Amino acid sequence: RMGTGVTMFIVMLSSLFLLIYVALGEGTKTYEKFQGDKLAGQLQIVHNTMQTSLKSGLSLKQFVGFNTIVEPVLEADETISKMMVSDVSGKEVFSVLKEKMEVQTLPLVEDTSTVGPWMKLLNEKMRFAAELLVTTSSRTVTLESGLELRTVGDSYQISVPLEDKFETVGLLSVEMPKSAVTEKVIELFSSLFSY
Repeated sequence: RMGTGVTMFIVMLSSLFLLIYVALGEGTKTYEKFQGDKLAGQLQIVHNTMQTSLKSGLSLKQFVGFNTIVEPVLEADETISKMMVSDVSGKEVFSVLKEKMEVQTLPLVEDTSTVGPWMKLLNEKMRFAAELLVTTSSRTVTLESGLELRTVGDSYQISVPLEDKFETVGLLSVEMPKSAVTEKVIELFSSLFSY
């Protein structure tokens, strides 16, 4: 009887971890797409401003005011870590990097001293699963705007071509750290275990 009870408990715990992992996966995918659509909107603001100047005959290297356009966007959206322009050869022409991108790491259960060892184990497994989902995900997500959200190292990136009257002259890109998605998904799931 004791062996059967232990076996059933292990099966139940394994099923719970599997259910949480699947839920985290779906939550991560949904939040990635949501954040990607938000980044694409911010990127389009800068893109439209630059396109107006490029279409009127100004060369990419003569474009003035990239920092002036981009800095308010970076201030308004705390998840953006970098926005840059590269020429057709891939050489960086302009870049604005957020000084220090810090995403607060939140525990799933706010006060782990009041919970038992199983809840602490669940807390650790949830964080591990969320980080694993984001760090191993290297797929490309097509957004509502038709742009693609790609993973590049520890960041998500969206790029859009810059064109003058005749040809593509460069690429405008925006980056967001993967931790912005991980921590938000963990924060949302923490409400399940805070009571």
